Amino acid sequence: MAASRSKMDLTRQAEVEQWMMHNRPDAVIIAAAKAGGIEANRSFMADLARENLSISLNLVEAAHRAGPRGPLDSLRNLPHSNSAWR
Repeated sequence: MAASRSKMDLTRQAEVEQWMMHNRPDAVIIAAAKAGGIEANRSFMADLARENLSISLNLVEAAHRAGPRGPLDSLRNLPHSNSAWR
């Protein structure tokens, strides 16, 4: 399942969260990003980075809020989740 750019703005947390809660996907693969080509990447580096970080953060946060059966649930079972980060 995917959400098109015309149906959802990934930089808007409320829209992302609403979609995630409604659809409850089993996994989230982030392949969305804003790119502007070589010249735009040079000229607007911080703007592009901010927007792309916002997209990723919104998706991860919405997946987390989807609840224990949400897309991030499987991360709890990774080996590092219980000991390495303590």
